[in-house]
Amino acid sequence: METTASYKPISIDQHGLLDYAFGIAAATVPTLIGADKKVIRLYQGVAVQVLLYGALSKHRYALKPLIPSNIHLAIDIANLTGIALLSGYRKIRKDKNSLSFNLALLGIGLANVVLTNWTGKSSS
Repeated sequence: METTASYKPISIDQHGLLDYAFGIAAATVPTLIGADKKVIRLYQGVAVQVLLYGALSKHRYALKPLIPSNIHLAIDIANLTGIALLSGYRKIRKDKNSLSFNLALLGIGLANVVLTNWTGKSSS
């Protein structure tokens, strides 16, 4: 029986779906909140790569399941580090809406990574 401290409620398959939602949010929300054009392009870049490696990772909803979950986790950690660093970018830091979005995206991404059962098997 698992203890509550080690309980990870998100399966690898669910993580894959959440990555798609994360990518769509990164691609669309900055425009909706009126972010600077350079900021919008930055997040579009984040969106493209998250959607790409998400679609190529091993889970039920992948287009081509090639990337194992341990590599996906490493990419997630690198991406979240980059998103955290974006908080210091002047065009984000000085715009309340952009900074709020960046911190929300970071929080959602961290929760998705921390709450995923990476040792579980995908049902793909």
